[in-house]
Amino acid sequence: MMNFIAVIALSFLFLVIVELAKRVFKLKAEDTRKFAHLGGSLIAASLPLFLGRDGVAAAGLLFMVLLLATRRTTLFSSIHGVARRGYGDVYFPASIAICAILFLPHDVLAFQFGMLVMGIADPMAGLIGERFGTHQLSMFGQRKTLEGSSAFFVTTLAIAAAFGIADVRALGMAFFLTFVEASLAFGLDNIAVPILAGLLIQHF
Repeated sequence: MMNFIAVIALSFLFLVIVELAKRVFKLKAEDTRKFAHLGGSLIAASLPLFLGRDGVAAAGLLFMVLLLATRRTTLFSSIHGVARRGYGDVYFPASIAICAILFLPHDVLAFQFGMLVMGIADPMAGLIGERFGTHQLSMFGQRKTLEGSSAFFVTTLAIAAAFGIADVRALGMAFFLTFVEASLAFGLDNIAVPILAGLLIQHF
């Protein structure tokens, strides 16, 4: 129980720090949301070191409820204050809970892989796409950029290599996950990509 309380307190403190940084330094919500996404994934990937399956799932559900409850407030404008529609901010902690149930405690690496692909590759795709994206892609009505999707693909390859997969299997996983990320709208990639990434690495 003490570990759970400590994890929740530190995770909440992280969100508060991101929010304060946005307000003090007048940062854009798009940028602080990416940072929160990255930091949240690193925290999530470390959770199995401190909590069991039920604790990780409970932490994910707790933050899902918190972010859902604050969507119409300015409490976490660093996360909610973006122009795009969807519930990606809520889906990500929900995916933590789902991945915990699917992969823990028997396959910690699958859980961590899913968290890191979504938490690192997705912000990289957004960052590169926004700053350097000039070639538009349209998939199932979703507008992405070739540059952003390429960043997602390369970052996923790098993460797979860090997990010991650096051959044609990594190419297949990265291509499939890039396709999924580019195809889904309204933040649904935040729940689909971690789950699919974990399932893929389980079978490779």
